[in-house]
Amino acid sequence: MLEDISTTVGGVKKISSGANTCETSKNAVVDTMSALSAISEENAASAEETGAAMEELSATVTTLAESANHLKDIAEELNQEMSFFK
Repeated sequence: MLEDISTTVGGVKKISSGANTCETSKNAVVDTMSALSAISEENAASAEETGAAMEELSATVTTLAESANHLKDIAEELNQEMSFFK
């Protein structure tokens, strides 16, 4: 009978040890998932910032192109007016 109790106690200790190992592994997985979630959120924020920067750059390039066309028109007008003095 004592031998059966001792065997049962040994089995309970093994189960307890296995449960502790499972708990440790679960905590490691939870920590890793939290870290991956944070990285994913940072990537999403970076993508959003990049998109906003690209929109701003596109608007700047459009404005620059419009200014260049206006400058070209002014230069052509100046050339026409300068031909009077030739």
